[in-house]
Amino acid sequence: AGHPAQTAAQGALICQDWPGFGAIAPEHYFSAGDLAGGARLDGLVTFHFACYGAGTPQQDRFVHEPGVAPPTIAPVPFLAALPRALLNRGALACIGHVERAWGYSIATPNAGAQLLPFENALGRMMTGQPIGSALKDFYERYAALSVTLLTMLEDVGNGKNIADYELAAAWIGRNDAEGYLLLGDPAVRLRVTEMV
Repeated sequence: AGHPAQTAAQGALICQDWPGFGAIAPEHYFSAGDLAGGARLDGLVTFHFACYGAGTPQQDRFVHEPGVAPPTIAPVPFLAALPRALLNRGALACIGHVERAWGYSIATPNAGAQLLPFENALGRMMTGQPIGSALKDFYERYAALSVTLLTMLEDVGNGKNIADYELAAAWIGRNDAEGYLLLGDPAVRLRVTEMV
């Protein structure tokens, strides 16, 4: 919050040459400003598994203190510049995450790896299904985690003792699943019949 490059660079994709420690310099990420001026990306669909890859809310969705407003992380909510620039240059759709992308998207406590939503989405896209329906596992995961969290909260309200860690993990997992966003037309499809 408050960084002068927040709206231009937040949601940019970190490149593999970043050493992994210290400040992230502009040469270590790919942002909207790195797109060539005349680049045409007709037919492109991108999936940005990155914190703030699709956008930034105004308030932090993962800090909660009873009776205290969540911290402000942006003056106003905004869509990330990179997917907007890709769409403006002909990309069909960009899928990304609003807020931080936690490891809960790919591994659930006590359940292990949860790659099926990603595998199914990519498989459906590669068989020519509409992008919006290709993401159905993400929507279903969010719905299931919402029900799980609600049930836990009702149990707590009825006097059941649920460990703080379990409740926090359910809350983070649900908020993480909620963050996936499709930018573009959900009815578009990849032109798989023309792929080699």
